[in-house]
Amino acid sequence: MCFAYNLKRSMSLLGYGSAKAALRHATESIAAELARTSGMYSIQSIELTPGGRVAQGTDFTISGEVYSPDGRSPAVLVGIVRADGTSVYGVATDMDGITLDKVRGDRYLFSLTFLELALLPGKYVVRVHALDPEAVRLFDHVEREFVVTGETREFGFVQLQHRWG
Repeated sequence: MCFAYNLKRSMSLLGYGSAKAALRHATESIAAELARTSGMYSIQSIELTPGGRVAQGTDFTISGEVYSPDGRSPAVLVGIVRADGTSVYGVATDMDGITLDKVRGDRYLFSLTFLELALLPGKYVVRVHALDPEAVRLFDHVEREFVVTGETREFGFVQLQHRWG
């Protein structure tokens, strides 16, 4: 019991809200370092803005850093799935003709903003994938959970603009 209390207190002091968040951070840090040292394209960091809770109809940004072992700009694929794994949407930098900006030596920045997020309230997962520049081979995969909040009573995944006649 003393160990569990000390672990929980230490995680709280380090800024982790739960053991799950601390474990996810540690696992992803190790995976990113292994991918980098083995010469693979890898997601080094990911950030959700405004965070893990986003109000329906507001802008939602997914951003981060990708490692490139050969100095070429990697492709990044961002997908959104419902908590049950059902695909909702996915788009990659190569689909939109985007080349990532180099931030330093072997690191590239990505940022994708969904304007006026049309997802209906519920639990979702963002999946970010690091691919080679040709967007053919997938090397790394990182996930983040988020919740869309709102008061609507509509059904499905997205709110489609509509008009009754």
